[in-house]
Amino acid sequence: MVLRVLAVAALISALLVTGAGTACACTCAEVPPAEAVRSSSSVFTATVEGVRADGPEFVGATLRVDHVYKGDRAAKIEVFTRTNSAACGYTFEPGVRYLLFTRTENGRLTTMLCSGNRRVPDGTRALRAGDDTDGMGPLSHELIAALGDPGPPIAPGPASPPPASGDPDDGTAPPATGAPESEVAPPVSPVSPETPRTPPVATPGLSPRAHQTPTPPEGVPATVIAAAAGTALAVAALLALLKARRSRRRP
Repeated sequence: MVLRVLAVAALISALLVTGAGTACACTCAEVPPAEAVRSSSSVFTATVEGVRADGPEFVGATLRVDHVYKGDRAAKIEVFTRTNSAACGYTFEPGVRYLLFTRTENGRLTTMLCSGNRRVPDGTRALRAGDDTDGMGPLSHELIAALGDPGPPIAPGPASPPPASGDPDDGTAPPATGAPESEVAPPVSPVSPETPRTPPVATPGLSPRAHQTPTPPEGVPATVIAAAAGTALAVAALLALLKARRSRRRP
């Protein structure tokens, strides 16, 4: 009896584990190529340039588009998918070219593991029947017919402009601006305004030259001139005093 109970318990546990594993896996039903194209918003071939996280549940892949089979023709595009492959998220590898079937959800393109995406040969030429898809078999004539003619390839986006001359990254100095050094005008010394001179006042009977202040000789300090003038006055006063005494002594 005990053995039967243990066997039933083991069977139930095995069923629970198997059911949980099946519930967490992503199972895709096969979709005809024409239906995959019809149910998609955009179908194109593009090469992954980068992958970034977009929250805890999604990742975004930036792609360089080369051919568009359905949808808007854009040189670059970003496609979002679930992070976990168990939730049918699609794995993008940088530098790899894909054929992608996307849908528009909440204003952005999304894709999943069951969308019908394939890894295709590198390059930019249009797809052909028999092209290898890295593990999913060669492209079928049915798929190529469903895709149709993509038209001319998408022109690559504009390249980034080269750094301007004098950019610190390229180690060159910026070109000199303005006039050459030889043409720069020499500095001009400021000119102090000239003090107006008062013309001499003429006295009747005297020449105006008599009232002009004598100009001291160049190189003679003003203190020396003042001392000489004082000495001259003192000598004149002494001579006048001696002359007065002599005149008093005369009978």
